[in-house]
Amino acid sequence: AFTAVAQGASKMPEELDEEEQAEWEDPDPLWSRCLSLFLLVMFILWQALLCAQLDGNIDVPYMVVFIPFFISEFYYIGRDVYEGTRKIEAPDLSEIEDPNFKYAVMEKVWQEQQMKKQALGSAAWHFFRSMQVLIICLEVDGDIDLGWWVALLPLWLYVTMQCGCSQLAMATGMSLKAKKTHKPQDEMTEEERANMTPEERMMDNEIEFQKAQSSAYCCSFCCTLIFVVLLGVRLSGMDAFSIFWFFFPLFLCSCCIVFAACCCLLCVGPEEEEIDEDLENGLEASLVASEKA
Repeated sequence: AFTAVAQGASKMPEELDEEEQAEWEDPDPLWSRCLSLFLLVMFILWQALLCAQLDGNIDVPYMVVFIPFFISEFYYIGRDVYEGTRKIEAPDLSEIEDPNFKYAVMEKVWQEQQMKKQALGSAAWHFFRSMQVLIICLEVDGDIDLGWWVALLPLWLYVTMQCGCSQLAMATGMSLKAKKTHKPQDEMTEEERANMTPEERMMDNEIEFQKAQSSAYCCSFCCTLIFVVLLGVRLSGMDAFSIFWFFFPLFLCSCCIVFAACCCLLCVGPEEEEIDEDLENGLEASLVASEKA
């Protein structure tokens, strides 16, 4: 990060013509690198302050120790809220006649919508995390006396939100499956698959995505719930056990992810079809034209 900032602003390639120079944008602007360096400094600073506080080298309120943490969290919340609320520009689908191109446009818009939802989910996580750290700091500093089970309220709310998102994804998938009028793709012939409408293909994609979302939220919910219960038991003094068990949900989740990744790698075969470059170029040109309009 220090080296990237020290390099200064990026220089425009000399081989570009006048039109390309007018449209050229810095792929890695200096302000973005400076921001990354600032966030890195904030992360190192609150870690160093926390270690010094726990070792007894300094004696300041924990609210002061975590000031760099709160600064970085506020930035992440603002960034994710902005990304999650931005407007998606797309061409009018009613004017597109080519079914393959229409499907590509619909898929592109759908991906943008999912990215917006992920950004809002990330903003929610940063919000609940910052609120939880704030309450813990106030509890440890003696400014409030709620009891540890109540002090963990932000994490309880986050766990509840995850459970609700899992049920919502499951209900959405079941609702879409009930509205489905065409056969599953694995029961279709090659000709039937080729004649599927863009809407039917997108519905199949959405159903599979909602299934994956429901499973992911359920897994995250279970791991977070175990962590919160163990943390509440330990902080309230009800029982003393090894710190290893705090990380057990993380280890379990990591093992499942690694196992799934290995299974995917073993199941990957040679690519049967190449992406149509003309279709990609047409999609990009259409989206750019829509944004300019």
